[in-house]
Amino acid sequence: MQKEDSIYAPLFDQPGTSLTSERILWLHVLAQALIDASLTNREVRDDAVNWVGTEDFEEVCSFAGVDPIFMHSLFDLVSGDRNKKRAFKKAMQFRFLVRAFIENNMGFADKP
Repeated sequence: MQKEDSIYAPLFDQPGTSLTSERILWLHVLAQALIDASLTNREVRDDAVNWVGTEDFEEVCSFAGVDPIFMHSLFDLVSGDRNKKRAFKKAMQFRFLVRAFIENNMGFADKP
Protein backbone atom coordinates (compact mmCIF):
# COMPACT_ATOMS: atom_id res chain seq x y z
CA MET A 1 0.00 0.00 0.00
CA GLN A 2 1.40 3.33 -1.02
CA LYS A 3 1.16 6.21 1.43
CA GLU A 4 -0.33 8.47 -1.23
CA ASP A 5 -3.13 5.96 -1.94
CA SER A 6 -4.24 5.72 1.66
CA ILE A 7 -6.96 7.61 3.49
CA TYR A 8 -4.46 7.81 6.34
CA ALA A 9 -1.82 9.75 4.39
CA PRO A 10 -2.78 13.19 5.78
CA LEU A 11 -1.74 12.02 9.23
CA PHE A 12 1.88 12.04 8.18
CA ASP A 13 1.92 15.33 6.33
CA GLN A 14 2.02 17.51 9.46
CA PRO A 15 4.56 20.32 9.01
CA GLY A 16 7.29 20.74 11.58
CA THR A 17 7.15 17.19 12.91
CA SER A 18 10.34 15.16 12.92
CA LEU A 19 10.65 11.44 13.56
CA THR A 20 11.96 10.86 17.08
CA SER A 21 11.90 7.80 19.30
CA GLU A 22 9.16 9.43 21.34
CA ARG A 23 7.04 10.13 18.27
CA ILE A 24 7.44 6.52 17.16
CA LEU A 25 6.22 5.37 20.57
CA TRP A 26 3.12 7.58 20.46
CA LEU A 27 2.30 6.55 16.88
CA HIS A 28 2.29 2.95 18.09
CA VAL A 29 0.06 3.88 21.03
CA LEU A 30 -2.49 5.37 18.62
CA ALA A 31 -2.25 2.38 16.29
CA GLN A 32 -2.88 -0.05 19.15
CA ALA A 33 -5.80 2.01 20.45
CA LEU A 34 -7.34 2.01 16.97
CA ILE A 35 -6.98 -1.77 16.83
CA ASP A 36 -8.55 -2.03 20.28
CA ALA A 37 -11.50 0.05 19.03
CA SER A 38 -12.07 -2.53 16.29
CA LEU A 39 -12.16 -5.61 18.52
CA THR A 40 -15.20 -7.68 19.42
CA ASN A 41 -14.28 -7.62 23.13
CA ARG A 42 -16.71 -4.97 24.33
CA GLU A 43 -14.69 -3.92 27.40
CA VAL A 44 -11.48 -3.34 25.41
CA ARG A 45 -13.36 -1.64 22.58
CA ASP A 46 -15.31 0.63 24.94
CA ASP A 47 -12.13 1.64 26.79
CA ALA A 48 -10.50 2.68 23.50
CA VAL A 49 -13.57 4.50 22.21
CA ASN A 50 -14.12 6.32 25.52
CA TRP A 51 -10.49 7.47 25.50
CA VAL A 52 -11.01 9.36 22.23
CA GLY A 53 -11.68 13.04 22.79
CA THR A 54 -10.15 13.13 26.25
CA GLU A 55 -7.32 15.46 27.17
CA ASP A 56 -5.01 12.44 27.29
CA PHE A 57 -6.01 11.51 23.72
CA GLU A 58 -5.31 15.06 22.54
CA GLU A 59 -1.85 14.97 24.17
CA VAL A 60 -0.99 11.61 22.61
CA CYS A 61 -2.02 12.91 19.18
CA SER A 62 0.20 15.95 19.74
CA PHE A 63 3.14 13.77 20.81
CA ALA A 64 2.58 11.55 17.75
CA GLY A 65 2.45 14.57 15.44
CA VAL A 66 -1.01 13.76 14.09
CA ASP A 67 -4.16 15.82 13.78
CA PRO A 68 -6.48 14.84 16.66
CA ILE A 69 -9.60 15.73 14.66
CA PHE A 70 -8.57 13.45 11.81
CA MET A 71 -7.57 10.72 14.28
CA HIS A 72 -10.94 11.08 16.00
CA SER A 73 -12.66 10.52 12.64
CA LEU A 74 -10.61 7.33 12.14
CA PHE A 75 -11.77 6.04 15.51
CA ASP A 76 -15.36 6.85 14.54
CA LEU A 77 -14.89 5.04 11.24
CA VAL A 78 -13.44 1.93 12.87
CA SER A 79 -15.61 1.74 15.97
CA GLY A 80 -18.79 2.50 14.04
CA ASP A 81 -18.30 -0.26 11.50
CA ARG A 82 -20.70 -3.09 12.34
CA ASN A 83 -18.58 -5.49 10.28
CA LYS A 84 -15.81 -6.20 12.80
CA LYS A 85 -13.58 -7.94 10.25
CA ARG A 86 -13.68 -4.86 8.04
CA ALA A 87 -13.14 -2.60 11.08
CA PHE A 88 -10.12 -4.65 12.13
CA LYS A 89 -8.74 -4.47 8.58
CA LYS A 90 -9.04 -0.66 8.61
CA ALA A 91 -7.24 -0.49 11.95
CA MET A 92 -4.48 -2.79 10.71
CA GLN A 93 -4.05 -0.65 7.59
CA PHE A 94 -3.23 2.24 9.90
CA ARG A 95 -0.76 0.10 11.86
CA PHE A 96 0.98 -1.00 8.64
CA LEU A 97 1.11 2.57 7.43
CA VAL A 98 2.71 3.65 10.71
CA ARG A 99 5.27 0.89 10.30
CA ALA A 100 6.02 1.84 6.68
CA PHE A 101 6.27 5.52 7.61
CA ILE A 102 8.78 4.72 10.36
CA GLU A 103 10.82 2.38 8.16
CA ASN A 104 10.93 4.92 5.32
CA ASN A 105 12.09 7.67 7.66
CA MET A 106 14.45 5.85 10.01
CA GLY A 107 17.39 7.70 8.54
CA PHE A 108 15.82 10.85 9.97
CA ALA A 109 14.95 9.49 13.41
CA ASP A 110 16.39 11.39 16.36
CA LYS A 111 18.10 13.98 14.16
CA PRO A 112 17.33 17.66 14.62
